[in-house]
Amino acid sequence: MRTDELYSKLINLGFVENYYVSNKEYKNGVSHRILKIYDDDAKLAEVSLDQPFMLRTTYEGFEERSPLEKQALLTLLINYANTPLESRQSALYFAYYHDLNNIVHFIKRLRNKRLTDDMIPLAYFTTITPEQRESFLFSMSEFEEFPEAYRPRFTPDSFVKVISYEEFSQNIHDRYHMDMPEATPSYNKAEEDAKKAQSDTNAKRTDITDKGVNAIHDISEFRKKGDSDHNQPDA
Repeated sequence: MRTDELYSKLINLGFVENYYVSNKEYKNGVSHRILKIYDDDAKLAEVSLDQPFMLRTTYEGFEERSPLEKQALLTLLINYANTPLESRQSALYFAYYHDLNNIVHFIKRLRNKRLTDDMIPLAYFTTITPEQRESFLFSMSEFEEFPEAYRPRFTPDSFVKVISYEEFSQNIHDRYHMDMPEATPSYNKAEEDAKKAQSDTNAKRTDITDKGVNAIHDISEFRKKGDSDHNQPDA
């Protein structure tokens, strides 16, 4: 079970009101992330995000739940705790940012590894085909090829943020009571890598040169525009 799937399933448990991640430091100085789960005002459980087989339900909030609620939460946490760490990471993500008017801009993949941003309403994703939607999806390895200033860092202060496919789909469903076409995207990173391997030598040499001079121009253009907006006084 991936971590984003755990979050989505916790939302579906009506008695879980809140959960958040905190860092727990052990005596040896090692720090691990712990997901803490609450109902209205009492803790229900904890599960480690960075260690397998580590969870705890010995809390007053958990004791007060019904047997069926206890079973539902415990089964969910056991499934996650049994998941190897390398299998907890989501496979595909959307990359996005908010402009000064708080409008969401989604980053899209063009041909030849070029990137651009596209300002689109969230509901738009329920109307496009899976093939069109795949141009907005990125794997973890692809984020490493983003220009440095646009590389998502999975932190609140990162200019470009990320959201997993599963979490985004859940948000769409919760907001519009609609599902995106095909719950599982057909984007295949292995197939894309195979196509890249078949590129001729000149194309590869050109691609390497472009990387050396940071030549992903589309995405840098809207960064310049964003910087100029920041420099203007508020209305």
